[in-house]
Amino acid sequence: MTTIYIKIVGMTCDSCKNRIQRRLQKIEGVKLATVSLKKMTATVQFDESRLEPSFPIDPIIELGYHTSEQLIFDSEAELNKTKFEKLGDVLFIFLILILIYLGIKRLFGFDVLNAIPEINNSIALPLLFVIGLMTSVHCVGMCGAINISGSVLPFGSKKQRYLRPILYNIGRVVAYTVIGGLAGLIGKVLSPNAQMQGIIIGLASIYMLLLGLSMLGLIPKPSFHFKKKNPDIKLPRKRKSLSPFITGILNGFMPCGPLQAMQIYAISTASFLLGATSLFLFALGTVPLMLLFGLVMNHLKGQKLFKIQKFSAALVILLSITMFSRSLSYLGFNLSSGNGAYAISEMREGYQYVKIDLSSGDYQPIVVEAGTKVVFNVYVSEGTLNGCNNPLLISKYGIERRLVVGDNLIEFTPESEGVIPYTCWMRMIKSQIVVVEDITDTDQLPK
Repeated sequence: MTTIYIKIVGMTCDSCKNRIQRRLQKIEGVKLATVSLKKMTATVQFDESRLEPSFPIDPIIELGYHTSEQLIFDSEAELNKTKFEKLGDVLFIFLILILIYLGIKRLFGFDVLNAIPEINNSIALPLLFVIGLMTSVHCVGMCGAINISGSVLPFGSKKQRYLRPILYNIGRVVAYTVIGGLAGLIGKVLSPNAQMQGIIIGLASIYMLLLGLSMLGLIPKPSFHFKKKNPDIKLPRKRKSLSPFITGILNGFMPCGPLQAMQIYAISTASFLLGATSLFLFALGTVPLMLLFGLVMNHLKGQKLFKIQKFSAALVILLSITMFSRSLSYLGFNLSSGNGAYAISEMREGYQYVKIDLSSGDYQPIVVEAGTKVVFNVYVSEGTLNGCNNPLLISKYGIERRLVVGDNLIEFTPESEGVIPYTCWMRMIKSQIVVVEDITDTDQLPK
């Protein structure tokens, strides 16, 4: 009797597990076949004289899942080695993605995650659809994992492959529209405070991290299944997770830059109808790319799906780390010192003056002295303002300044030494104000 361990790609639920297990058990010569959804594996005992070790490949692929000779092992120890190999591949892809991102930002000054146009009450309603189209790249980047979770059912009927992405996007559009109407009706009451936004984004980033690890088969897929704890209680045989439509609805309440900008726009309309219409048009603009992303992912299967999973997992994990860093900024923690050399204040009669030149995706860190009023000048050149770097926040002093082209003077008085974070309104661009005891003492200045 021979036992083999098979890694299977594409199982998403108990139904998948049961289909594969029943198919393997029907093969003549197989004595025992058990499939684990948690481990994404099958353990098969068979009579070697009647079957070749590679026999289970075709039946599994015929069902729409993927495996290969390279994914069949003689022991569990060998099977577990593949987890570390996958993690190594993901770390390599992870590094490549970061290098590409930093390279584009460095060479062209373009930050794809911060590419948000300015949205204000002077924009005509039809242009909101165009803005939705423009920001849909940001939507795929920041909500791609949720899109995958809500849209993708790699193995199933063609109807399901088309239906799930459509339902997910309908849910998003409905949620955006309702939020827009409520924002127009009740104004800022709808907007959560910074701490609540930080908690929501933090929880979402943890979910994305778990989803990325589950895509590698390192942990079970996060689910909303109800488990049967009491064997005497009978539950329906077919257990379903939240539908794509509900996932889309929940996605609509996810705090993100473009959506928050649109909520502010909806508030300014002071009308349920106009607020709902504005968010509806914006959401409609995001649909083409988000829908295409879901459909493309849904038509990948077999070896193609196996290869793309590593890339997708690396992207999801990278975005989860980005989101978690952003949530810490909402909660008052700053992990970034900003980019460029520190701008050091100069003492003038009765105050200290410091100036920085605004760039499209960065804030320069500054150094000031404790106990003296600061006049902080943020100089803005033509073409540098966008929907992410404007307005600017210094949360410690309750300052939110909408920047304009030219000089922008911000006044505050630091009382004691320390580091004060300042950020864009979405907490994605982060920098800091270093407060020292004596600005003339070079030993106290940051290196």
